[in-house]
Amino acid sequence: MVSSLLDDPIADTIPLTSREKTLKAELEAIVTHGLEEFLRVGNALAQLRNRRLYRCEAATFAEYVKTKFALARSTADQLIRSSQVANSLIEAGVELPPGTTERVVRPISALPGTDLQAACWQLAESLAPARGVTQPLVSRLVRVVRNAIDGTPEEDDKAVPSGGGHAMFHSKRRSPVSPERETPFLRPITRLATWRGFQVEVIVSTVAPPSAAVVWKACGTLAERCQQVQRRLEALYPELVQ
Repeated sequence: MVSSLLDDPIADTIPLTSREKTLKAELEAIVTHGLEEFLRVGNALAQLRNRRLYRCEAATFAEYVKTKFALARSTADQLIRSSQVANSLIEAGVELPPGTTERVVRPISALPGTDLQAACWQLAESLAPARGVTQPLVSRLVRVVRNAIDGTPEEDDKAVPSGGGHAMFHSKRRSPVSPERETPFLRPITRLATWRGFQVEVIVSTVAPPSAAVVWKACGTLAERCQQVQRRLEALYPELVQ
């Protein structure tokens, strides 16, 4: 809601004060000449957005960053989020190594709360002390944490790079596909199976030709796939059928 309000077109342009013009020029110079310094860039973009320092040039922040810096609004927002996460990590006592890029910090922004973000970063550091924290490592750790929060089983044996003896992140039974491909199937199946409002007559009453043929075929395919999943789970976990 706040972001939406900040981007609403302004009916009357409010002239910038001399102080605002000076600050605006300084902040724009940071964005233009220091994109690799994402902390400063993100902080600069946040001020430009939140203080509406773009108001004399554009009606919205999205229009402003596209025209001024050739940045999509989503990219600008991500730079801001990453810089805020990095600042929070630093305030929490995390020492970000020199040269840390926005791309490496970006996945951490998907985790809720500074404490969890800091813990995940510190774990990444402990897993790769020689090579240093990398974007793939952070992404995989964040995925593991997100799956745990969402209640999605983590079976990807590539959750962290092999080597180093970090067995707790490796599945005992390897999965042939990644969680990104599993989730779109598993979550809907779980929701459908636990849906208390299921009434076959009500559902069928809403289906009419030619949709009936499509639904009939889809149900058959879904049942076949579910049976395949059941058979595979029984092979992996014999205790399920005891």
